[in-house]
Amino acid sequence: MTFKINYKSNSAKIAVLDSGYEQNNDENIKIVKIFDYDDGIDRYGHGKKVIDIINKSNKSAQIYSIKVLDDVGKGNRKRILKALDWCYYNNIELINISFSMSIDDKLIKDKIDQLSELGVVVICSYDNTNILSYPASYISTIGVTAHDKYFRKDDVFIYKDRMVAYGKDLENSPGYYNSYATARVTAFLSYNMDKIDEIRSKLNE
Repeated sequence: MTFKINYKSNSAKIAVLDSGYEQNNDENIKIVKIFDYDDGIDRYGHGKKVIDIINKSNKSAQIYSIKVLDDVGKGNRKRILKALDWCYYNNIELINISFSMSIDDKLIKDKIDQLSELGVVVICSYDNTNILSYPASYISTIGVTAHDKYFRKDDVFIYKDRMVAYGKDLENSPGYYNSYATARVTAFLSYNMDKIDEIRSKLNE
């Protein structure tokens, strides 16, 4: 099943759990500081690219940047759980997680399951080597991998148990990455909320 990205507008509330964002004047992008000692600024350079992809695709979305990765791209359970709790209490509709873990963490899984039961859509990237990784492998999430130059940039489709999208950043840097594909799937779902049940059904066949 292939979908076309049409760049419609929808004021969905999207949380991006990543390495933060930059100071900006965009009213639709907000930096959430979940720890007093953290300014939420992206010094790793990953979170900004992810958010820019989503923002370009859906200018009406309300995007909340939550820094869970440090300045060298490393995260930990405490930060991730705190961010997921924030999403729970702030009526977030979609959560973009453009990183992966090699360990199945029960506390993180339980929190994501809880959010999913409330109708929150959690979109996660698989490891770039496409090995078994989490949280993308949880049935309560929508896992994403990247396609390459042989597909159209605006194609989003289902392949077996995952969604697939174009995997380059906006600067067209070398390589294809699941994290940027995940941002495109998040943007697509943000203005196609009516298709989510259909998509989940196809993914779980």
